[in-house]
Amino acid sequence: MPSRTPAKIQLVLALDPAPPSPVPILPEAAMATLAELLLEAAGCIVVRAREEAGDDQDHR
Repeated sequence: MPSRTPAKIQLVLALDPAPPSPVPILPEAAMATLAELLLEAAGCIVVRAREEAGDDQDHR
């Protein structure tokens, strides 16, 4: 299965000599909250794009 990571990012990751940090940058609870906020924002963007395109049907 092909990777969904763009080739340029894969190249940078392959050339980056630094190992991944063993400690998360954010605590797990903060990462979960951030993920929820990003999903909510993405949903708002999709809804707005559909409204602007005149597609007001629910596509769930």
